[in-house]
Amino acid sequence: MRVIAYTYEADLHCLDCTRNTFGDDDLGYAFTFDNEDQLINPVFSTDEILDYSVCGDCSQEIGGE
Repeated sequence: MRVIAYTYEADLHCLDCTRNTFGDDDLGYAFTFDNEDQLINPVFSTDEILDYSVCGDCSQEIGGE
């Protein structure tokens, strides 16, 4: 099980875009809030996501294992 994306600002975001937005602090965003005062949530490789999910910033395809 690994983190493949994060959800924040009502969208799904790849790891690179999350780093660009919030910094490169080991992606430990457990208590980090987005601009909508919502917690940033990890999406794991074992989570069910749509077969064709893309990053809300760069449109990179995001998928599980």
